[in-house]
Amino acid sequence: MDYEEKTDFEIEISVKDFDDVRELQILSIDNEIFRQASLLDLEDKTIVDVQSLYDEIHSNGLAKYKQKEKIVTAMIYVVCRKNGIPLTLHKICDLLKTDYRSINKIYRFLIKRMGISIPPTTPNEYLKKFAKELKLSEKTVQKANEILKCVKDTGCISGKGPAGVAAASLCLASEIQKCSASQKDIAQVSGVTQVTIRNRYKELELALSGNSLRCI
Repeated sequence: MDYEEKTDFEIEISVKDFDDVRELQILSIDNEIFRQASLLDLEDKTIVDVQSLYDEIHSNGLAKYKQKEKIVTAMIYVVCRKNGIPLTLHKICDLLKTDYRSINKIYRFLIKRMGISIPPTTPNEYLKKFAKELKLSEKTVQKANEILKCVKDTGCISGKGPAGVAAASLCLASEIQKCSASQKDIAQVSGVTQVTIRNRYKELELALSGNSLRCI
């Protein structure tokens, strides 16, 4: 859905066309949803899901209008997690140029108060998206998947952020396949810090060598 069309439409609407402030707020929230969704390149279905979530949140009296931008960002992340869309909160905040800590706080508040169940994510869910953005070869992606499969039962990635593990596996696979993707490139695409990638990278290397695994 085109955000420019939305803003052009908004210009033609005056306050007198609305019966109450509630309708004005909905329009403003919708505009903010479309703005952020456009920057994040989200699909129409995701936008509709975010709008539906806002209706639920507002019905429960949890929507503070003065924080609409942050609420919308948190709602987008909730929907991404529920729908299995591989976008990290760090990446979302980077693209929208907003504060990670405040958005994370609102996100956790919303899922707790709304009783929203968030399914766990795996590194494999992020792997394909990161690789596509980095334009890595199929062999590199295959090697990264092999690495993840090899270390799965070692416990080295248990409790670790899946995006960081996926980024580190791509970093290791890229080196093995002699690809041009640098750690910095992978960090920018994944939204994971280079420090985290380095830490996960070392843990993957240790797990592979310490368990005599033969996947690399």
